[in-house]
Amino acid sequence: MANTVNRTINVWLNSQGIDNNLKSVRSAINKTANELAKLPAFSEEWYRKSEKLSKLKDIYAEMRKEISATGRDLDKAAQAQNDYILKIGALSATYQTASAAIQGFVAATQEYVDAYAKLDDAMTNVSKYTGLTREEVKQLNEEFRKMD
Repeated sequence: MANTVNRTINVWLNSQGIDNNLKSVRSAINKTANELAKLPAFSEEWYRKSEKLSKLKDIYAEMRKEISATGRDLDKAAQAQNDYILKIGALSATYQTASAAIQGFVAATQEYVDAYAKLDDAMTNVSKYTGLTREEVKQLNEEFRKMD
């Protein structure tokens, strides 16, 4: 299950709301910097505008930091999803390999069962035609194996 992250920044400066986007904050920074440039240096109004400009720059930096954190979160989520897909693919390949091995084992076992059934049928026929007991037919088979 994916985690969701919602981030909201409300910007209020001197009881005045600023739109909640980078463009608006950047615009407020430019406007304040222009107003500051027109004021006499080190006057009371100049200090107020300087402080306002500093706060706006801090807000702008925080917004950029949040945006980049969101980007990192999205990158992490995408990487986690890719890792999950790779694990599923590896698990699928392992399953297919195990399935093929089991099918091979079953096929080989079936061949042995079929060969044993044919040998058993042959021994039964030998017993029927020769009148030998099953044990005597097995001993005869062992003697035939010893022959070159």
